[in-house]
Amino acid sequence: MRRTSHLKEERDTLGILAAHPVRLVPRHCLSILVVAVGVAITIAIRVQLFGFHSGDLDNCALVWCDHIKKFGLAQALKSGIIDYNPTYIYMLWLVTKLPFDRVVTIKLCSVLCDYVCAAALASIVYRVHHSKLRAAVAAFALLVAPTVVFNGALWGQCDMVYTAPLVVALATAFGKRPYATTALFGLAISVKLQAIFLLPLLGVWVLRRELPWRSLLLGNRSGPRWVKAPAVLALRAAGGVG
Repeated sequence: MRRTSHLKEERDTLGILAAHPVRLVPRHCLSILVVAVGVAITIAIRVQLFGFHSGDLDNCALVWCDHIKKFGLAQALKSGIIDYNPTYIYMLWLVTKLPFDRVVTIKLCSVLCDYVCAAALASIVYRVHHSKLRAAVAAFALLVAPTVVFNGALWGQCDMVYTAPLVVALATAFGKRPYATTALFGLAISVKLQAIFLLPLLGVWVLRRELPWRSLLLGNRSGPRWVKAPAVLALRAAGGVG
């Protein structure tokens, strides 16, 4: 009887352990570790590409940086030699002020936007699916996508500089923050006009009353105005605006 009772107790104990396994590492720590490894992999991929000089980088961005360094921000804005919106010119001006390699600094601006975009995408996926795993996978997929990696880390292009605020705008829309959505939309347009392709979606949301129509005034008018304000001040200082 004692032996039978002892065996039963052992079976009950094993059943409890099977139902509630002891974790050597807490689940949240394991999640942090997985995310950290994923981020480290994506950073390592990008670092290997920083030494490459593309034609656009050598013939455009670096030439524009030299022009800004030599003549100043106001003259660069006034001359029209840089055929980009003011926000990108501000970024190049900042590059000339930092004591780092210009190629790496220009690429870092785009790479930082890669991670902002990935975080915003993860937020959207989590709101839709309520799954941290799917959110992490979506962010990782974006960060290892060849088009994303090559655009910033290899070629030094600025497409993610305007794409990041667009995706963050979508994330704020899911979070029911309409004025932040349209302000970020305006910021994206102030970097590159291609951001206008999101406007039809905002229009649909307005028609469905999911976005106040007044918020579009902020995105289409106030946003670009406050972004362009430093350009106006610089031109006035240079005597280019009355």
